[in-house]
This record gives sequence, C-alpha cells and structure tokens, in this order.
Amino acid sequence: MENDDLKKAVALIENGSIDLALPIISGIIKSRIAQKRPNLLDSIDNLTKEMFTKFPKLVLVHL
Repeated sequence: MENDDLKKAVALIENGSIDLALPIISGIIKSRIAQKRPNLLDSIDNLTKEMFTKFPKLVLVHL
C-alpha cells in the first residue's frame, strides 16, 4: 500500500501537482513515525508541509 501511495505521489509531483501529493506524502511519513514514536504525530503535519514545500525532491528521496 505504501509503495502504491509513493508511486502516486511521485506521479503527481512530476505533473506539477505538489499540493495534491502533499497529503499522500504526509500520510506515509505519519505511518512511519507512528510505528516508532507515536507521541510525535501532533506536530508532524506542520513539519511535513514545511519540509515538502521547500524540498519536495529531498523528501521523496528519503522515502
């Protein structure tokens, strides 16, 4: 499932739809963080949006 979501996000970004890809990327990051540190989920939305807006390709490389 995560792999399919990541593929969708990459396709959206390649087509210039970064705003549509952001919720998908955020979901993937939240899922990964929830597995390791569930107490961090409260602030992850803002952090994800800020990071992804500034460095979309960098965020994708690390996923």
